[in-house]
Amino acid sequence: MENPEFLEWQHRQHLLEVGRRRADALIALLPHLVPKGHTVELLEAAREIPTPWGSGRVLVALLPYLEQPMKEFVCDEVLSKGSSIEISHRGALELLIKVLPYISASRMEAILDTIMGIARQMSKSSSNDFELGELAHLLAERDYRQEALVIVKMIKNKNDRERARVGILNYLVKHLVEQGVLKDALEMVRTVDYDLWRAWLIAAIVPLIPENLRLDFIQEGLKSAYAIQIENRYMAVGPLLPYLPKSQREQILEEIIDSILKDEVASFRTQKLCGILTKVTEPDERDKIFSLALDSASSITVPVWKATELLNLVLYDPPEVISEIFETAEQIDDNMQKAEILAALLPYLSEPQRTITLSKVLDILRLNIRMTWLWPKISAYMDETESIELGKQLLDYAAETSNLSSQALALKDLSSHLPEVLLMRAFYIAANIGNL
Repeated sequence: MENPEFLEWQHRQHLLEVGRRRADALIALLPHLVPKGHTVELLEAAREIPTPWGSGRVLVALLPYLEQPMKEFVCDEVLSKGSSIEISHRGALELLIKVLPYISASRMEAILDTIMGIARQMSKSSSNDFELGELAHLLAERDYRQEALVIVKMIKNKNDRERARVGILNYLVKHLVEQGVLKDALEMVRTVDYDLWRAWLIAAIVPLIPENLRLDFIQEGLKSAYAIQIENRYMAVGPLLPYLPKSQREQILEEIIDSILKDEVASFRTQKLCGILTKVTEPDERDKIFSLALDSASSITVPVWKATELLNLVLYDPPEVISEIFETAEQIDDNMQKAEILAALLPYLSEPQRTITLSKVLDILRLNIRMTWLWPKISAYMDETESIELGKQLLDYAAETSNLSSQALALKDLSSHLPEVLLMRAFYIAANIGNL
């Protein structure tokens, strides 16, 4: 006879999974259902989710679409659900933070006090460090930056703490730059311990600074970049390249390329060159790096890896690269991998090549109907009849699979470009995850 306590725990875990997955699916469908007048049905479905966190997540996602007094009423529902969640659960904090923009000023202080109290409870265990960092970002995104920094200081692990702090500083420094307080912004940047993160932070704010005032920031970014081992320096220098004088840029590019070409792994070498290619705007520099990246990608011996890296280059010289991708795709034995490569090519093809390629992808998809993640890549290129027919088959899979995670992921994949005639079918499946 099974232990009753274990059965109870198992039931609770099942409900948590149902709540999480049902919320994921409903939130994905929500932007497509609200404009069609299905707000009431979504509210009802949210309230039927068996966990406060899952239910609250969908209600919060609906708030931007609601008018008063319904918005205030739903805010109260969310706050009630947040308070009913176990105090150390990140879900409570997430709901309270996300509802902040929608509550009255008179209630703000009390809710912020509650948020900080929950964060202090979570900070008692280092296992919550990553989640505290994520929640600090949620606060910073909503302009509660000082509160976010207080939460960051609660994080015990140094790396997690510094990573979270850099994310918050990104908001603070951009605010200082926008206010014209450049000296304070630069001093704040210099407090970042890790060279690479400091360089990334500088690269993110340089475009916001008037051109005649950028020099100090660029030099600080280069100083940080040159403190990094040369094989990783490209990650820090790349974002700064567009803002460097031509002579300095050429010199640094030469150093970076020489370092990258020493990498003996062709796929890694190609990825690094592609990363630099996206930062270069001068035609002669771009042509040189493109040629090196194409040679590197062409030397990859595993067909699916080769095709994947070639896809990163298709923007720069479509005819040459597309031809090689097709040749490489034919060498891929796994039809699912082949379909993913061909589907990713569709935006770069013209007729009749696009129709022929789409037909090959559809043939593979119909034999592997669980590949719902292909839908966002192919749905825009199908006619209405074809889209409805395939959409029905994919929704049947979403309804019939017993894996809750697969159900939610399938519905998230299908939420974009789903024919209107199938929207309510998708909603029914989402609202009944765990019941079907």
